[in-house]
This record gives sequence, C-alpha cells and structure tokens, in this order.
Amino acid sequence: MLKRFSLLIAVALVPALAFCQGNLDELKKMQGTWNCVVEEEGGKQASDEEKKELILTLVIEGDGYKTYFNDKLLTSGNLRVDATKSPMAIDALPKDGPYAGKVQLGVFKWDGEVMFANFAKPGDTRPTNFKTRADSEDALVRYVRKKS
Repeated sequence: MLKRFSLLIAVALVPALAFCQGNLDELKKMQGTWNCVVEEEGGKQASDEEKKELILTLVIEGDGYKTYFNDKLLTSGNLRVDATKSPMAIDALPKDGPYAGKVQLGVFKWDGEVMFANFAKPGDTRPTNFKTRADSEDALVRYVRKKS
C-alpha cells in the first residue's frame, strides 16, 4: 500500500518547465487546481471503490506544483514538458516526498478540458501510450479542473 501510495503521490504531478512556445501553451492550460483520480495501475483498471478512496488535489502555479491528499501537502516540485513529442512527454522532478531527487517519466494528453497522464516509476522507461503496462508501477491519472 505504501509503495502504491508513493507512486500515486508522484503521478499527481503535471506542471511544466517550458522549452518552446508549444510548451508554454501547454503549461498555461495546466494552471489552476485539479482533482486527480487514478484510472489504471500496472495494467489493471482501478475499481470504483479505489477511485473514491484516493482522490488527490494538484495545484499548478507557474512551473511549480503542489500535491495534496485530504488538504495535507504530500509533495511539491517541477516538471518538464515536451509538446513536440507524440504523445506529449512530461518529466516529474519532485523536490520532496518518496521520489525526491529522482526523475519520473510520463506522457500526457487532453480530452477537452480533462487531462490524462501516464507516469512510470522513477528508473523505468517512459510510457508510450495511455495504457499502463502489466506488472509495472505505471499509473494512468485523470485530472479534472476543480470548479471554484
């Protein structure tokens, strides 16, 4: 459970450091507060119960992020995004928490106003799509902008 929770902390991270105008555009779309729900992990769909139990909040300001669980700060840091890749690539760079100082590779996409990201655990290769790999610690997360 702790291993899974640590991964979920890290996957809830989706701000970006910009490299080009496309990256700036993606970062601008990410600004704000998001509810984060894990849809799939390690090749398996999350149950409805699991989706209800573990809802994280992500706050993106500039190129920084903060991730909360029940209003408690879990981790913060920065990410890099590369909008020129297909699918778009994102690298989580947590400053604290269980993955502090490690790079977590992922991909992200938009479905209207909803954002999806598939992250691997640090040290694993970047996912290439939006299905988690069986027997991995990949996590596919759905981000829905929180309404004021």
